Amino acid sequence: MIVLAGYIQFFDDDNFRRLDGAVQNTLRTGTPYEVETEGRYPDGRKAWFTNRGEVVRDELGQITHLRGTVQDITQRKLAERALRQSEMRYRNLVESSHDWIWEVDSEARYTYAGPQCFQILGYRPEEILGKTPFDLMPEPEASRVAEAFKAIAKERKPFHNLENVNRHKNGRRVVLETNGVPIFNEYEEFVGYRGMDRDITERKHAEEALVQSEQKFLTLFRAAPTAMALNTLDGRFVDVNDAFETATGYTRQETVGQTAKELQLWADSTQREYIRSRLLAEEQLRDVEHKFRKKSGEIRVGLLSSDLIDIGGTAHVLTALKDVTEQKIAEDNLRNLTQRLINAQEDERKRIARELHDNINQRLALISMGIQKIDNTELAADTRDEVHKLMEETKSVSSDIQALSHHLHSASLDLLGLAAGIESFRREFARSHQVTVKFSHSGVPKTIPGEVSLALFRITQEALNNAVKYSGAKDFEVALLGTASHLELRVRDPGMGFDVEAATPRGLGLISMRERVLPLNGTISIASKPMKGTEISVRIPLSRNEDKHPCESRMEE
Repeated sequence: MIVLAGYIQFFDDDNFRRLDGAVQNTLRTGTPYEVETEGRYPDGRKAWFTNRGEVVRDELGQITHLRGTVQDITQRKLAERALRQSEMRYRNLVESSHDWIWEVDSEARYTYAGPQCFQILGYRPEEILGKTPFDLMPEPEASRVAEAFKAIAKERKPFHNLENVNRHKNGRRVVLETNGVPIFNEYEEFVGYRGMDRDITERKHAEEALVQSEQKFLTLFRAAPTAMALNTLDGRFVDVNDAFETATGYTRQETVGQTAKELQLWADSTQREYIRSRLLAEEQLRDVEHKFRKKSGEIRVGLLSSDLIDIGGTAHVLTALKDVTEQKIAEDNLRNLTQRLINAQEDERKRIARELHDNINQRLALISMGIQKIDNTELAADTRDEVHKLMEETKSVSSDIQALSHHLHSASLDLLGLAAGIESFRREFARSHQVTVKFSHSGVPKTIPGEVSLALFRITQEALNNAVKYSGAKDFEVALLGTASHLELRVRDPGMGFDVEAATPRGLGLISMRERVLPLNGTISIASKPMKGTEISVRIPLSRNEDKHPCESRMEE
């Protein structure tokens, strides 16, 4: 212990005991010692030392003292610790990675294979050592990759994303993506490559499926009977099908690379901007009516449907165009014909109503006056009773004829307007059917086109007559709501209701209502459920060009 008294200040108790034990053993046995210890310098710095010593003997062979060295090995110990940590990180990375880490020598033989080779190819690492990557590949893939790797190794350069097809131990096909860097020894001699393989089989399957899907899409696109176009987001045509060429008169060669604006396909540029902004906001449009110009200059009417789709990671617009010009002409002709028929019907109603009021009712009045004169003469009691009955019956017939005349043609509608006409009809209807009809109106413009007033008045009549006949209710509601651009009529009852889909429109009078709405570009809808009542809603624009955008989607009944 006296020998090492000067060392105590450098070591803690454990390290000092280790060193002292080695020294005492040398003094007893005479064998040299070498021991590593951890200690601190007087300034507090931590350090590691290698302590070496041996005995010194006199001429008689007796130990006289020790001699030795103390070497500071702190830097080496720190380097060794860093190396261990690095190796641990590397091992953790290799073991936790989904990629397969490997090393090959200059002949491309595996010298190291990470454990992931088992998950990827089904081989244990020891089964692969000594083999080459090409031994795991089918032909002709093995020859192709071997040639590629030979050229890479010749230049001693890193390589990236080298795709290669391998055969799993169970025989299935595995696609790998390989990256590697060259390895050089301390003499800067090339000794092989270190790298990793990633299993991209699923990704390749997805890519192949995408290619097949795009091929199918292209086939369907080209063969579709509907005119179709594929555009970039800035509007440039990427492709069009044969039907598009027929519909517009432009060939594929004339179209691709151009925009609809450059080809002047849009008859109204405001429609183009409106549709584009809607598509970007909604990502999908269906049956938007617009006008387009053919190459010949002819203006046609089409229904446009568009979708934002992704092709190769880039957004595109897929558009289908259906030419409905002939259909629109037919619809216009049908509306005009329907309106003429309605006008003729209303003219006949007016004539009959006038005839009933001015002729038949006047004649009945004369008959009533004649009967009254007879009543003023002296008559037998029984005869007088018969005359009184005849007079009452005449008055009743006159009243019924007057009501029929008003039903055929409402003077209130002509003189006082739609709201007053419906109110007059409501009173007569409630009295004659012994029911309650509530009528409300708001926002009704002072001036309403005659055909609109007449249509809503007749629909009110038809709806209430149907409700009384089928609903079983005694209370009804009629509401007339207006704006500067349109009128909306609602007729509601709390009665039996019905299944709308199973109902026969002819039995409900809907055919007549729709015929009145059609020429006016209006819509009619009916909402009903069994035992929950019925509501009929009608909306009619006050002009043929209601304040909607000219290419709004068509409204369905």
